[in-house]
Amino acid sequence: MRSIATLLMIVILQQIVVGQESTASVQQLMKDVKSQEAVKKRKAVKQIAAMGTSAREAASLMITVLEKDRDPLVRRGAAEALGNIGADKKLAIKALAKCSKDTDAEVIGTAAASLSKFGKDAVPVLREWLAMRDTEPRKQAVEAMIRMGPDAKDAVPDLIKGFQSESQQPRRGNIMQANYAMALGNIGPAAKAALPVFDTFLEQRIPDQQVRRAVMEASRKIKQ
Repeated sequence: MRSIATLLMIVILQQIVVGQESTASVQQLMKDVKSQEAVKKRKAVKQIAAMGTSAREAASLMITVLEKDRDPLVRRGAAEALGNIGADKKLAIKALAKCSKDTDAEVIGTAAASLSKFGKDAVPVLREWLAMRDTEPRKQAVEAMIRMGPDAKDAVPDLIKGFQSESQQPRRGNIMQANYAMALGNIGPAAKAALPVFDTFLEQRIPDQQVRRAVMEASRKIKQ
């Protein structure tokens, strides 16, 4: 019994030490983020993002960096971190939502990927992105919803509208239209309103086989 108790005590002590080291590490990284050295800042935000929930205390700093830092690589790392570290959901979504206006396409893409990790709570923001005139936010919102699957079901009307809008501008290699179909397919049976639209599409002579395959696969998933 004593040996078991001793082992348990050792494990507990190790966890305490690891926790203390993790806290110290996060605090140092937060200091690095506040430095004036670009390389150090970029490295620090990436490390914070990689630490996951153990770096939760850095959430407010990541929001500030995302909103104010001039370096797109730093903003990109902050956007990634907010999707990984278990930040306050409402505050993180609000900060990530503003990225639709970022001047760097990869910041927008990273923010959309992070938003997708918040599931249903992020759908209202992504629906707003789908309604924007700028192509990049719309593109990234659709890709986020592909990853979200059934969690994106409230956006079905928006995705159908986007698919139809792309149908009015048929062109070879229409990746956006294929992505709209993929997002609807991944939602599954809750996207059954898309089936008549898909049937109409398939009845037409559309030269883009990529879109056609995406629509057929999406229809199959929705009918399951």
